[in-house]
Amino acid sequence: MSVTSPDANNGPDQSQSQPHESSTSHGTSLAVWDLPQPAVAGEPFSVTVGLKCRAGCDLQGWPVVVTNVTGTEVGDARLGKTPVAGTSALYDATLRLRAPGAPGVHSWTAMSAERTGEPTHEAAMATFSFRVTARPDCRVELRVVAQETAAPVERVHVHLGCYQARTDSHGHARLDVAAGEYMLELWKTGFAPYAQKLRITNEVGPRVITLSAADDDPDTDQVWM
Repeated sequence: MSVTSPDANNGPDQSQSQPHESSTSHGTSLAVWDLPQPAVAGEPFSVTVGLKCRAGCDLQGWPVVVTNVTGTEVGDARLGKTPVAGTSALYDATLRLRAPGAPGVHSWTAMSAERTGEPTHEAAMATFSFRVTARPDCRVELRVVAQETAAPVERVHVHLGCYQARTDSHGHARLDVAAGEYMLELWKTGFAPYAQKLRITNEVGPRVITLSAADDDPDTDQVWM
């Protein structure tokens, strides 16, 4: 999945705004995050769109829209009243959208129009891609425990093909998926990565998976995106 986002982990930009521009025309930048993982064909989902003026202007209430590959508008919203927490001038809005009916990878565009007045503000846009899958007809339930202690392991990254989840405080994770063959991958810092191929034809679980402690290896500091 590719996405124009202020943070590769689907979170807002934490950087400081740039110095005020001397021109009366201000540039803007737009980003998209909180993408579905994945979206279900024909079902509603939401994304977050953020807009920032490089001069730090107040953008509350500004309209943003999303269009599909044909240029048809598929959603719109207005930016919130206050900047995103931890930022000085990034305003965001949640857009309610509906996934295409065809499974696959789709690319849509979020945009804000040019604004006239004093100062003027340039238009901005960002293209984001997301995967659409068939309607889930199977449920996979996992419980992850540590090999050495049998204690539940929380916040484990669970990837089953394009489906993603994290374990809760009890080591549980649940994924609703379409039937098929997938690679199940689990990862958390301090534990050895786990991988297993699964063919899902009906409900699975609860399946107990044991993670062993990782060797002292630089690769254990990797970050999954």
